[in-house]
Amino acid sequence: MASILKPDQSVLLGVASAGVISAIYAGALPTVANVRASAPQDNDIEGARKAAAWTSFGLLSFLYILTRDRNAFMIGGVALAGIDLIVKTSNGLDPLTGALTIFSGQGDDAEPVDEEVENVYPLDAVAEMGY
Repeated sequence: MASILKPDQSVLLGVASAGVISAIYAGALPTVANVRASAPQDNDIEGARKAAAWTSFGLLSFLYILTRDRNAFMIGGVALAGIDLIVKTSNGLDPLTGALTIFSGQGDDAEPVDEEVENVYPLDAVAEMGY
């Protein structure tokens, strides 16, 4: 299937879809600073993140079916993956230590995993290492 868009229109649609995806995330979630400051692995933030991701994917799919343009789909997909990765990682960070927190399961009664995670250090330990 050939695209119905010219190359310049394709890039413009991709950038516009990236902007709409950013607006979807901004409307569905608090700012990244607030997500980082909240408790790690917050279920409400995770649910809103998933809803925003599926809504964004639905938009990208609709635009792809409508225009049959792979370039716009890829530009929007990269924006979706990047924004989602930022929010998901920010939701996993402990605001007190700055370390990525891994829980054994979701829910209010979730307990942190006792195993040591390689390559994750508290901020004060990183400062002592001289980084």
